Amino acid sequence: MPTTRPGEYLVVARKGNLVNCGEAVHLTLMPGTVWVKVPGIQLETTFEMTQETKDGIPMRFKGSAVYRIVRPEVTAALFDFSQEGTEDIGRLMNQCCLGELRDQVSRLTMAQCVEERKTTLTEAVAAALEHLVSRPGADWGISIEVVLVSQVFIVDPGLRQQLEAEARSAVRVTSERAQLLASEAVELATIASKRRIQDEALETERRRALLEEETLVLAESIERKRAREALQTAEDRARIDAARLEAEAPVARQRHQLRLFELKEEQEALDLELAVNRMRVERDFAARRAEQALLLERLPVEQRPQIAEAASCILQGAKLSVYGEDSKLVGALEPLLGFLGEALREAPHS
Repeated sequence: MPTTRPGEYLVVARKGNLVNCGEAVHLTLMPGTVWVKVPGIQLETTFEMTQETKDGIPMRFKGSAVYRIVRPEVTAALFDFSQEGTEDIGRLMNQCCLGELRDQVSRLTMAQCVEERKTTLTEAVAAALEHLVSRPGADWGISIEVVLVSQVFIVDPGLRQQLEAEARSAVRVTSERAQLLASEAVELATIASKRRIQDEALETERRRALLEEETLVLAESIERKRAREALQTAEDRARIDAARLEAEAPVARQRHQLRLFELKEEQEALDLELAVNRMRVERDFAARRAEQALLLERLPVEQRPQIAEAASCILQGAKLSVYGEDSKLVGALEPLLGFLGEALREAPHS
């Protein structure tokens, strides 16, 4: 009764075929049934070698490959997992990696090997492994997870120190050159910045002057437009007023004529009222006037005796001497004497 753990497949032979029964299973098999356990976890194989580069420098290379069995029935048909199947797979993959890495290193210089460790070398090894486990007609049922050439270094210590010294010198020279270039770049950048600031200041002044000129032109244009609009408005208002006056002229004349007619009627009414009042006054005072006229006519008649008596007393006690015919005193008394004589004649006899 075989039992597998998580991350471990159970492959059973049934009728001449290998069948994957899954992982973490417990089966009861017939006696004589062939079965094998295949690991399903990630497995790692490492490789290491020493190889001279194209420029004759011996270098040491180390790397690793991580793979996983995805079809255990296929892998179990190729490798004997009852003995050393996993070791056989790692050994074959190591041989493939070393062969491809030797081929690539022999065609690259030391600098190229160092610089292209993660690109050219790693990609070449990964491609070789993929072709090994997944080539058509010879699929191993394995998936390559990670391939990495992790270390590349020089084997000879003296040569390594010499190259390190050269590298340090080159680095120092590069650093000093970089510092000089940086200083030069700073100075050039400062000069360029000052020139740029001056150019920007000139451009700003030019734009400001242009803006002020445009503002003045726009202000003049606006002022002219306002003047034209004001003139047009005044002309329109004058035309409107003229049209209104022309339209209102008949109405105004009619209103004036109506006002004259009303005033005339009012005057006629006032004249009529005045005449009526005058007639009322004349009517009220006619009797009194007649009475006064009668009184005036009766007064001389009634007063004639008193007048005559008064007139007769004028010369009473007077001693007059009249000389000649042209005497002024006699001429002045003549009307009085005549009035007195007439009053005496008209006086009723008592």
